[in-house]
This record gives sequence, C-alpha cells and structure tokens, in this order.
Amino acid sequence: MTDIDPAASYRKQLSSMRYWLLGRNWHDALRAFEFAQKRHDGMRKDGVSPEFSHQMFIASYARTLETTLLHPQETMSAIFLHDVCEDFDVSYRDVEALCGARTGTAVELLTKKKDGVRVPDPVYYARMAQDPIASVAKGLDRGHNIFTMDAAG
Repeated sequence: MTDIDPAASYRKQLSSMRYWLLGRNWHDALRAFEFAQKRHDGMRKDGVSPEFSHQMFIASYARTLETTLLHPQETMSAIFLHDVCEDFDVSYRDVEALCGARTGTAVELLTKKKDGVRVPDPVYYARMAQDPIASVAKGLDRGHNIFTMDAAG
C-alpha cells in the first residue's frame, strides 16, 4: 500500500482540469479557472485543503453533467468564479470582461453579499432559480458545502 500525497493529487487535479478545458477550446472557462485560482490561494477552514479545492470539487462534478447543461462553458466559468466578487472585491464588470455577459450575470446572481449589502434570501434564491447557469452552480456549491461540514447535526 502506498501513501497518497494530497498536494501531488491536488496538482494533478489542476493539471487535468486545465487540459480538459483546453481540449474543449473553452478559453473563457480556462481564464476563469486561472483568475479564480490566483485569488483562492489560501487554505480552507479545515486548515488542510487548498482553498481552490472547493471550486475544483464542484467543477469536477459538473464535468459529469456537461452534456445536460444548457451553457456548459459558462457554467464551468461561473463555478470557478462564484466566490470572487464576494470574497475578493472583484467587480461584476471584471467578470463580464473576463468571460462574457452570461457568466457575469450568473456570478452576480450567485453573490449573496457585495459592498456590505446582503441580498435578502427570498430575492436571492428567486432570481437565481431563473438562471440555468447560476442555479446549477449554486446547487453544486451547496452540495459540496454540506458534504464538507464536520459533525453537522
């Protein structure tokens, strides 16, 4: 039995995702991947996992749904970028310039709190439910958040 090096495994995941995106000529999604990865350079709350591993988990799962998504490249882009406006004070205009209007809109809908203003939950979820990109990204995000909760009860 061999020991698994978590850091090496994570680097392989990043490399695999990069080449998968390139293989599809999804250059917007690759830009989103690289942009978000540079910002999420710390550790998760568990103190063990890289911060960007959250986006990688969600994106890896979304890969299995690719053929069922209405806008697969934009969905992947939104998954990578879903926390950057809230956590790193990135503007929606920056996201739109990086990846286009669909992704920019989805990321805006996924952002619960911006510039100190929190969107009321009923408004947040109702608006997001109408968007085929944001709704998928949020569902996967929420699933991973619940999956990684320690001793939730």
